[in-house]
Amino acid sequence: MNDPSDLSAERAALRNALQELEAVAYKGNHRTPAVKEANDRLERIGCARPLKTGAVSKWFTWGDPATDFRFLWALVQVLRERAGRPPAGTLMGPYRGPAASEWQYHHELWKIRWEQAKLTPPRRTSLDEGLLRYLAGARAAAAAHPYLGLYDPDLDDAEGTPPPLTEVYVRQQRRLAGPGCAPRPPRRLPARTRRSRSWQRRAHLRGHRRSGRREIHTLLRAQVRKAADQWLADKHSAGKRSRPVPVWVSAPRTPVGKTTHVHECFATASDVLPDHGRNPSPPPERFLQLPCAGAHWQLLVDGLDELPNASERRAVLEKLKTAIAEDPPLYRCVVATRPLPHNELGVLGDTASRYELQPFAPEDVHAYVGKYFNTRWPQPEATHRAEEFTLSALCGASLAEPARTPLMAFMLCQLYLAQPERPLPAGRSAVYTQFTGLLYLHNKSREVADSHEQAMHHLLTDLQTAKARRKAAAAAKQIHEQLPELIDYLAYQWLTGQPTSAAEAVASLMAVHRPDDVPAKRWQAFLDDLLRHSGLLYHHADGLGFPHQTFLEYHAARYATRNTHARAHAGQALFRWTPSRDQPWPPGLEPSYVGFLLDQLLHGADARAVCDQWMTRMTDDPLAALDFLASQIWLRTGLPGQPTATLLTNIAVDPAIPDLSRVDAARTLASMDGYAEDALRLLGTLATDVLEHGAHSNAMRGLLEVGRRATGAANILTTLATDTAFNPTSRVQAAEGLTRLVGHTEKGARFLAALATNTTLENSDRVWAAQTLAGVEGYEDEGARLLATFMADTNVDAFRRIYAAQSLAKMPGHAEEGTCFLATFAADGNPDHVRCSAAKALAEVGEHDEEAARLLAMLATDSTVWVNTRAYAAIALAEFGGHAEGGGHAFSPWSSPTPLSTATSDAGLRA
Repeated sequence: MNDPSDLSAERAALRNALQELEAVAYKGNHRTPAVKEANDRLERIGCARPLKTGAVSKWFTWGDPATDFRFLWALVQVLRERAGRPPAGTLMGPYRGPAASEWQYHHELWKIRWEQAKLTPPRRTSLDEGLLRYLAGARAAAAAHPYLGLYDPDLDDAEGTPPPLTEVYVRQQRRLAGPGCAPRPPRRLPARTRRSRSWQRRAHLRGHRRSGRREIHTLLRAQVRKAADQWLADKHSAGKRSRPVPVWVSAPRTPVGKTTHVHECFATASDVLPDHGRNPSPPPERFLQLPCAGAHWQLLVDGLDELPNASERRAVLEKLKTAIAEDPPLYRCVVATRPLPHNELGVLGDTASRYELQPFAPEDVHAYVGKYFNTRWPQPEATHRAEEFTLSALCGASLAEPARTPLMAFMLCQLYLAQPERPLPAGRSAVYTQFTGLLYLHNKSREVADSHEQAMHHLLTDLQTAKARRKAAAAAKQIHEQLPELIDYLAYQWLTGQPTSAAEAVASLMAVHRPDDVPAKRWQAFLDDLLRHSGLLYHHADGLGFPHQTFLEYHAARYATRNTHARAHAGQALFRWTPSRDQPWPPGLEPSYVGFLLDQLLHGADARAVCDQWMTRMTDDPLAALDFLASQIWLRTGLPGQPTATLLTNIAVDPAIPDLSRVDAARTLASMDGYAEDALRLLGTLATDVLEHGAHSNAMRGLLEVGRRATGAANILTTLATDTAFNPTSRVQAAEGLTRLVGHTEKGARFLAALATNTTLENSDRVWAAQTLAGVEGYEDEGARLLATFMADTNVDAFRRIYAAQSLAKMPGHAEEGTCFLATFAADGNPDHVRCSAAKALAEVGEHDEEAARLLAMLATDSTVWVNTRAYAAIALAEFGGHAEGGGHAFSPWSSPTPLSTATSDAGLRA
């Protein structure tokens, strides 16, 4: 090693820390006296082997870790003392405790540095040129817009290219769900959904039940792009141990035969990215080795839910389980899928962390729209249009909820860009109808008609006789004229599990067979060209397909209801199902597809009869049908308004029905167009009823949601906020709801201030009221004053004081006040679990990262601290951005030797 700058980051950190300490202690003088004194100390504790000056020089030049931490610590002690720090244990009185804590902190800090240096190779390691070319190709593919196949380039920039994913991507939230998730200490304060900061060695990411696979696909693309960016920006390791090299793995393309080796499976399945460079995919044998020292293969497994049966899915999961169990560990994996039966995922074991991808939050929708509009208009105009779009256009078309899925947000943006003055379509099917029309009829840059003419001309090339040319031309013209019907037919066949080719489809649907004089390959190429140039299908690794599952469902539903006979057949198949607790969904049908079917069935000539038949099925067991109805209303399926509202109202007022279901029915009613006032009255009544706790909280949330759209909300919320017999937590919620209503902000703020200063209430409710008031525009200072009062009040319990300080620290102009309190509270003089909570709160503020990490590390490594508190500190440190490995190291010295609690075991797993 000839260049000290070529060190791994861990060894460089150790070297730099030693050099800085020596500079303070000796100011350029030689270190030999310090080495001699360190040897004297080592001899007194029984270490026979003395330090040699040459070996110590390598610590300061190359960051070589000592063979034993005691050697390093002996020298560090000497240097710290010569830099002016009093020796441990020499101070008396009030200074003794802080000095001892400081020495303990530095002991643990240097131990972590030493351990990290021991666990990493001396040099920063590099990927070979083949992998760098692969990452360049992967990055280019992943940066492409996820809906490229649906993009109308005439609507945006002059070059006709979609905006890169980096320009419009908005990160979706995901939450821990199911086995493999470390338990959280119980909190009375409401927990907010977090954004996961790290990927585990084994993780399962599933979509929310209202998410499509494309949303998960987009998230994995972002992971590929992020990891590739990091490698290509710095071709050496950045010093984080076990850095990922992403490999996209398509589950449907994974060969799972018993004779197929793991590395061959992934090499085959990973070749699914477009060719964005030379040799973009690693050869199979490359997967038998680490990408380089200090790195691992990160398998991003997509499309598991596309496999047709449970046995095939299990086979893929078994291969993954085998891969990640290999020693030495070569692979880590993330499995992305839409929801599957829970027992199928048990193959991965309970140690696999599981996350659920959440729909866009309302602010995420606004951010996405703003980014998208900014590709068309200057920033001020884009911002103005985005606000108008999200606050007015989406709500006016009742599409605010569906727009929380990225695909729907994308389509609505495209429709708006096409005709900003035109109202958005009402209902999901109407959106798909307009959008497919926009693609098929108005995509000038694809020149659909010209492309089809060229495809037909190419088909006739080389046909020698006039008769053959006439036959081929007639067949081509018939197919061209019936192309929309062909697309619908293909969608239906594919949805129902029949892998029909285009040639088979035209033969079956139109009785058009390949002309004898046309070669089979040319005929298939002609059909593929027609379909592809329509803009509704695109080529992927396995051939033609729809760019999103919902487009497949939309076109399949069109075919299933194409005429009177087909509508009758589809209705009979659907209405054979009666909702029950054992079968709450139509068997074998996705709710999304059922929604498209119902839209077609409920808007035809026989709509009245279909409506009566449908409502009969729903009223047979309304409680069993509630979840299904809620999903269809969320999808904006065109259900009959009054009958559906009556059914939901009957559920909400029936005392024999469980409380949670009654509240769910009222909240579902609130999401229907024209029924906000009815839902408001129901939720107001339910909120004041004696309900179980979860139902009561849901009722309050529903009341606040519908309050913005119902004229009578202010009166109900005022009554709830001022009723002293009402639950104090709900009174705070009601006052908060008032602050969000136009014309009632001052009244709501006044109620919040009164609740915050009401000494008869619990401190948790008072602090929450102050925190809420601090978030109301125009009342920030009053809220901050109340928070500061709670923070300093020793009569308030420690956790509420920490929460008040954390809230204050996040406010502009008050950050220093809050963070200083948290740092002081976490340092010493308080119970360990309180100190840990304060340190974690400081970490979440984000302005004092190193101080928070230092405090958490000190708690996690202190053997005198209660084991569960140490575990909680280790978990917090492991989750803390940039300190995942530190959490693992802080945990490792004490996680194994003794039987520990569940929290402790999970801390080791998470770290």
